[in-house]
Amino acid sequence: MVIVCTVIAGCTSDTLPSELTQLYKQANQLYENKEYLKAAENYEFIASRVCNGNVYYNLGNTYFKLGQRGKAILYYERAKRLMPRDKDIRRNLRFAISLNEDKQFAPFSSILNSLITINELIFLSFLFSCFFSAAAVVYILFDNAKIKKITRRAMSVIGGTLLLCLIILILSVHTFSIPRAIVLIPEIVTKSAPDEGSAVLFSLHEGTMVEIKEMQGKWVKISLPDGTEGWVSSSAIGRI
Repeated sequence: MVIVCTVIAGCTSDTLPSELTQLYKQANQLYENKEYLKAAENYEFIASRVCNGNVYYNLGNTYFKLGQRGKAILYYERAKRLMPRDKDIRRNLRFAISLNEDKQFAPFSSILNSLITINELIFLSFLFSCFFSAAAVVYILFDNAKIKKITRRAMSVIGGTLLLCLIILILSVHTFSIPRAIVLIPEIVTKSAPDEGSAVLFSLHEGTMVEIKEMQGKWVKISLPDGTEGWVSSSAIGRI
């Protein structure tokens, strides 16, 4: 399988501040000319000022070309949060992750966000709330037995759907709010405490996703899906 590293050209003046548009075009051209280090510098500068899925995706492609898989995965993940259904992002991310030494399953929040986003859930919850309110008004205002029966059934269906949307919304917000990071260097060792002299627990490799549990100075307490925890240097990981 060959990773697709085509630069997205859709990020123009309508999605970027005017002062960054020209820099973005220059970065695209540098990428096309295989000047990946310079392209990465330009994309990084833009990314430090705006949150843009296209910029993150291009930056992920650039770091992949530079052989920095950890940073590539980091920016693919950031791009996916903003553009969860983009096929190129998802395909490149899957391929990059498949090269990781530490094999992992995608977190539930990532799978859920690919199916339905938080903004979509908020919209649906609002929409069904309006439907439920309208049905309730009809039920109250009309004395006709047949109308009341129909609106009562409609309220049951709409109310159940609204409750389901709200439950999924709460679950999505909770799981999405969990801070996660990507290992950026070839290998790191986790420590039992935020101290260089503490015992070594286990090793992690580039591209692995971890949960951030706690921060102390230059140290970060991380957790794996199986509940294993340890301390690593903050400079060795990048927060999504």
